[in-house]
Amino acid sequence: MHIAQVSRSPVAGVPMNLARVLNKYGPHTSTWVDVNNVDEKVKYELGHADIIHWHNWVHPNLWKKTQSKKHIIHYHSCPSNLDIQPNIPKGIKKLVVGQYHACLNRYKDYQVVRNIVDIDPILEYEDYTCSLDQERLIVAFSGSLKEFGVWQRKGIEQTHIVMNRVQQLYIPEELCGYCIR
Repeated sequence: MHIAQVSRSPVAGVPMNLARVLNKYGPHTSTWVDVNNVDEKVKYELGHADIIHWHNWVHPNLWKKTQSKKHIIHYHSCPSNLDIQPNIPKGIKKLVVGQYHACLNRYKDYQVVRNIVDIDPILEYEDYTCSLDQERLIVAFSGSLKEFGVWQRKGIEQTHIVMNRVQQLYIPEELCGYCIR
């Protein structure tokens, strides 16, 4: 089974990471398709997909051309931060990431799901690598870059307080500036 992860933006890397995790651990294959420029690659990927997994938006024309396929729409942000489509085509399974906005009335008939995080790719980036004699304490957190309100910041201030305390208690002084950014 092939699953096309489709979006107009990287959506914090979620479609790409989801495709990577499905390819790595599952019996299925998956690719990320950027539909900003509908070209032959996009048409090929959607034509060969068994499931089309839209992220934050469904391309109306591409949906019409692929109606015979199974479709999923997956929202990652609150409605005010997105170009929410008023009418999702019928038959599309609706998902929302289990953050605060999942409790909003807009998403009442959506299935709440978790983000999939595969920690191995994080280790590939030098900025996030921290080795303590074969033992690792790895914490990944990404707060919102824009200030919309309190909950959209995902508790970044409180998380920094906790992470600074963890750093003081468990990470040797010579590694402190390197491990937590």
